[in-house]
Amino acid sequence: IFSLSVASSFACIAVTSVCVCVIGRSTTDARLKEMGCSTAVAVAWGKLWSQATTRRESAKAFFSDMARERFQRSGFLDEFLGVSLFWTEKFMIVINYLQVLGFMWGVNALHWPDVFRVRARHARVMIWDIFENYGTQEYLPWVQNTTLNKSLNLAIPMAIFLFWLLVPMLPFSYYYTRNWERFAFTLTQLVYLPFVLNMVKYAICNGTGDMRQFQCNWVNPISPIFLALSAPMVVGFPLVMLYRTRSLVIFGNSLRHENFLRSYETEYLFRIGMTYRNRRAWMCSSFRRRGAYWTVFTTSWYAMMIIVWCGLARYQPDPTVYDWSWDQLQAGWVTGCVAVPFLVAVLFFKLYRLHSSTLFFYLFGACT
Repeated sequence: IFSLSVASSFACIAVTSVCVCVIGRSTTDARLKEMGCSTAVAVAWGKLWSQATTRRESAKAFFSDMARERFQRSGFLDEFLGVSLFWTEKFMIVINYLQVLGFMWGVNALHWPDVFRVRARHARVMIWDIFENYGTQEYLPWVQNTTLNKSLNLAIPMAIFLFWLLVPMLPFSYYYTRNWERFAFTLTQLVYLPFVLNMVKYAICNGTGDMRQFQCNWVNPISPIFLALSAPMVVGFPLVMLYRTRSLVIFGNSLRHENFLRSYETEYLFRIGMTYRNRRAWMCSSFRRRGAYWTVFTTSWYAMMIIVWCGLARYQPDPTVYDWSWDQLQAGWVTGCVAVPFLVAVLFFKLYRLHSSTLFFYLFGACT
């Protein structure tokens, strides 16, 4: 293929040169007639190269000026992000419940039918429970439950969290810091539950990954070190999210809260004001007044569910002997923690401002 490409290129050059030579001989221009074939071909290719270079530089300058104008004057990131969270909130609903399903898959294999355990085994990837296995049947044999892998599971989410936490302090305008903070906030939400599970289950409790019998083993000095390193993100992310959301909830009435958000969205949409971006209104603009803290609540609730589940395994009476009642207690705790927020949201109030997002929440919550 490479040889054919090179041969075709040379053939095109040769044919073009012959055409230039023939045209130069047949023309009525005396200056071109005086030139030989080689001179005419050289002049033609020189002009072609000059025109191509000029057009390339013009195009480069045009697109450079256009990009600079869009970023500096019209605000390309503002146009790209916008105020619409139609698909973003649905994506977060689906990912959230897939992560919960991935955690429930590994609670205890004996409570699931074999067909469910086999068909739903890929759900654990959503919560990054890649060390989980069923006896000798490892899901990813090339991934080993080592200290290096535990450290990577600590370092990558912590780096994303610190970027989200510190990006407002960078010496740039709100145009850059708030927009990058919006990206980092979504990434931090995606990695938070996998981070909590991997830190508590494998780094602190030193679990083997055998889903038939989970045992929490406190090992010095590994467990205290990972506990001290992971605690800032486990505790800090919900608290910082709560602090930044509180400044947006200034009305107790649902109608006033809705009008408050719509005014910010309209100003931002028509470039009248940038308060929507600068005050982080996108952190709670998906929800009604009663659901303004829903993200903070579910993040803390599911983290508490994982921590307590691992704590129950720590105080199991005899880990070497299977205890059906103790196993039922652990599975019941997880099932209750998943069901209670969903039932409360369904029975007492609507969460989302969009009816389609509410439908997504009902559908995936009920399936989980």
